[in-house]
Amino acid sequence: LKQYIEKRIQEYLKQAFILPMPAVEIKKYKSRWGACYPKINKVSFNLALVHLNYELIDYVIVHELCHFLQPNHSKQFYQEIKKRLPNYKQCEKKLKEIGI
Repeated sequence: LKQYIEKRIQEYLKQAFILPMPAVEIKKYKSRWGACYPKINKVSFNLALVHLNYELIDYVIVHELCHFLQPNHSKQFYQEIKKRLPNYKQCEKKLKEIGI
């Protein structure tokens, strides 16, 4: 999982973000798919992502990377996601159906 996420982050950074490569952490979360820590340039992902398809994992990756640009869940934040993943609402819906 970590190798896949690191590879995808590198690809997204080349294509859609002007950011340095963040540190990547995989851990067990009870109530979130991922977390972003801009001050220390780190993103953390839930180990449970290993059970999801690549489309949903990629959505969580882009979601967390967009927090480097917008630290909240504002309209601008979702516009940043939409620029990179136009189908993001479908991914969000699927994640909510799966639940965590």
